[in-house]
Amino acid sequence: MMIVYPQKVIYDFVKMISKMEDSKLDKLPSKALKQYARLSKAYNALLKTEVKWGYIKQLMPLYKIIFGNFFRMDMVGKKLLPKTD
Repeated sequence: MMIVYPQKVIYDFVKMISKMEDSKLDKLPSKALKQYARLSKAYNALLKTEVKWGYIKQLMPLYKIIFGNFFRMDMVGKKLLPKTD
């Protein structure tokens, strides 16, 4: 069998749904919608998290840091790591 999807998780998911019974497959979109809503709320809460940022270590919501520094995410990641002394 040729694997079209290079990511094993996607491959396993496609394989799983291809073997599902029709009744379970029919319920999948509604279950996915509920999980998407839950995931969206969690992501929203994460982005509202305030972290100390900048030279004066001012509290700022994470979404401003991420979207304001979109093309410098490597720098953002390093700055947000906890300091180890």
